[in-house]
Amino acid sequence: MDHPCNLIACASSRLKTWILWAAVLLVSGMPAVSLGAVSFFGSVNPDPPGDGDVESTLIVGLAGDNNPDFRGYVQIDGGTSIEYDALILGDDVGYQGELLITGSLSPGGQSTLVLEEAGSTSTPTAQIGHEGVGQLTIENGGQLIFENTLADLSIGVETTGVGTMTVRGALSRVTIPDTLRIGDAGFGRMDILDGGFVHNNDTTATTIIGDDATGVGVVLVDGPGSTWKIDDNLTVGSSGTATLTISNQGLVDVDSFGAVTTIGDDGRLELDGGTLAAANITVNGYLGGTGEVFGAVTTNVGSSIEATGGAQLRLFGNLSHLGRIDTNGGELEIVGPATLNPGSEVNANGGTIHFNQTVSNSGDVTAINGRVVSDSLFTINSTGRLQGRDAFLAFDGGLSNAGAVQLSFGTSDIFGVITNNGGIVVSGNSNATFYDDITNNSVISVASGSTAVFFGDLTGNGVDGTGSVQLEGDTGPGTSPGIMSFGGNVSLGFFHNLEIELAGTTPGSGYDVLDAAGDLLLGGSLNVSLISGFKPLAGDSFDILNWGSLAGGFNVVDLPILGGGLSWDSSNLLIDGTLLVVNPSLTGDLDGDGFVGINDLNIVLGNWNQAVPPADPRADPSGDGFVGIDDLNEVLGNWNAGTPPPPIGLASIPEPSVLAIFTLGAVSLIRRR
Repeated sequence: MDHPCNLIACASSRLKTWILWAAVLLVSGMPAVSLGAVSFFGSVNPDPPGDGDVESTLIVGLAGDNNPDFRGYVQIDGGTSIEYDALILGDDVGYQGELLITGSLSPGGQSTLVLEEAGSTSTPTAQIGHEGVGQLTIENGGQLIFENTLADLSIGVETTGVGTMTVRGALSRVTIPDTLRIGDAGFGRMDILDGGFVHNNDTTATTIIGDDATGVGVVLVDGPGSTWKIDDNLTVGSSGTATLTISNQGLVDVDSFGAVTTIGDDGRLELDGGTLAAANITVNGYLGGTGEVFGAVTTNVGSSIEATGGAQLRLFGNLSHLGRIDTNGGELEIVGPATLNPGSEVNANGGTIHFNQTVSNSGDVTAINGRVVSDSLFTINSTGRLQGRDAFLAFDGGLSNAGAVQLSFGTSDIFGVITNNGGIVVSGNSNATFYDDITNNSVISVASGSTAVFFGDLTGNGVDGTGSVQLEGDTGPGTSPGIMSFGGNVSLGFFHNLEIELAGTTPGSGYDVLDAAGDLLLGGSLNVSLISGFKPLAGDSFDILNWGSLAGGFNVVDLPILGGGLSWDSSNLLIDGTLLVVNPSLTGDLDGDGFVGINDLNIVLGNWNQAVPPADPRADPSGDGFVGIDDLNEVLGNWNAGTPPPPIGLASIPEPSVLAIFTLGAVSLIRRR
């Protein structure tokens, strides 16, 4: 059908025409003709309409009748029941027809219109606003009943048609067995108010708001007890424009098994304290407001879900998302599991998004001055991103990241255990605080000017970037063991525990190392443990700390017990980050290899006549702060004591100069005795 005017302009023109004609009817003062409990005036056919079983179509507002008035009005009241084959209100262009079915809530006071014939897509059984303007009002217990299972109802039939159906009040009811179109090719509106009830009761029929390209459909379900029950599929915006509003405890029920509710490209479902109960919902257009939506929701490209401006929207079913979600100042709760597909957007900007069950994110989730809360496991897949600025992010069921977490500008707080197999970036002069444990199997980067605080345990890899890192929880470098590197400044807090594991003598593969390229501020405790059955030997050294510059110290150093009379020498820990295993029972065994020999002598001679520091403190066994004859005597006095190491060739034979000094030392030793 071709529409003679712009869609919006036509809808506006039709509404203005209808309002004008309604006003004319109200002020005309034209006396109504009464036939029993049926009152009428104007262009009505049959004339009189009859008050029993009439084998014809009741037409109100038609051209070519004996009555030239373009207006027609029929009222059925007083508990009357009338039967017709079909119904047309506003049959012709320029004509307006109105039907009022009204009763009372007293016994026997319900007035009823029964329509008997079948209908079709081209010729519906009831047509409200065929080519003209039609209005059907059912109130105070009035009823419209279709007896034939193939009966159809269309509101706003042709392009010029403007139709309105209002079902108002408790016990007011319309039962439609077949297709219902609201805004077929024209403008159609249906209001279910104050406890009214409309039932599409065929499981093979269709219900469409805004059917043809020229069709505009509007439905309002408002008030406690107001209900639209649909036993089959509902389409809000097929090819036309459509709005379904559910407000003030109103209910639209499309939850029959297998039924599908589709919100088309130009369709809108707006909630204002109402409920949509559906089995399956596909959103190509708009869904938003305050209310509850039951049923599985699938959103497609171009779709929009909103809970903005203080709105509170709850989706109770599974969510498969490919469109856009916005909570600008509102709150959206997704009760079922959520799958956020590649290309999808979820924006908690100034609002809150609360996931009750598992989330699989392959799209973009953004929180700008907003909140993202997940009660179950939140998974970011390889194509997924989580972005935040001044964000509150809480993952009570944990965060598994194989994609990207990006935090910038302002202050963000992140709660929940994190397993990072992707990337976490803190940049833009921002501050991020991680309150729970992180296993870093990939990359965490803190850019220059930004700070990351870790209150939970940090294990695995370190932190890239030249920003600042504050470690307040426990730190375990590597993956038992490994090297944990930091590209910037690192501060170990008062409650921090640095866990160092030793399984061999090779850095990284044999024992843990903490490596800070910038400033390293020590604090808290150092806890060293032996793993994998490793037993250090005298002379083994472990360079566990590296830094650009060092400040502070450990409050507690906890070292494991060594057997065989061995002990730890931690005197170099704050000098070069090294722990040494020594055998203190051998006086003069300066290198801790369990034998007093040439290596120990070379340590003394290599630091001869120097103060400690800068001299190696091992070269001062006398402890007088100076490497000299007393220290040489400590070595010579126990020469060749212990178990010699395996011979390694001529290198074990002292040089002549060393032997000469050895002789002098021996003489000195004899003299001092």
